[in-house]
Amino acid sequence: MTDDDIQRRIEQLNQQAALLYRQGRYEQATSIANQAGDFARQHLGEDDPKLGLSLYNLALLYRDMGDYDEAEQLWRQALEIYCKTLGEEDLSVAYVLNQLAELHQDVGDYAEAKSLCRRVVEVVGKAVGEDTPDYATSLNNLAVLYGAMGENAEAAEALREAQLMMRERYPDALYWGAFICQRNVAPLTFQEELT
Repeated sequence: MTDDDIQRRIEQLNQQAALLYRQGRYEQATSIANQAGDFARQHLGEDDPKLGLSLYNLALLYRDMGDYDEAEQLWRQALEIYCKTLGEEDLSVAYVLNQLAELHQDVGDYAEAKSLCRRVVEVVGKAVGEDTPDYATSLNNLAVLYGAMGENAEAAEALREAQLMMRERYPDALYWGAFICQRNVAPLTFQEELT
């Protein structure tokens, strides 16, 4: 089997798992996603980004099925692979950190979620720059977390920073920048007025 054949097979399995997932066939999707991971591990080794991607996708399935412990374990494995092979400041690292942050927020572990979310902002800033929509999105996610924690001033500040950057750097995307800020800052401002 050539390298191209291996890459193609892993991609096919991941796509099949994604289709089954979208159809709500989680058990079958999980089985196929496991096959993708096993195939990647067997043919590419333990430290290949394609294995990281398979583990990342499998973790999404487990999270959506409510198995947060398994999802976290798989994301941590993917994170280790990405850090080792792509570097700690790669955008793939930020994606995994973001999923871990959301998972910790979902289970009420706000301290860990906050630490992870701040790391996402840092990694995204280094990976693609602080004047990009990805960076604005990471700030938005941090702001949403701050809001959930009742840290409304910090939430509003992060959202304002995201909106300002979007206005200055991407005037054609102003609608998007205004949307995230209106969606998140208006309720925060209202809450601040009540206290």
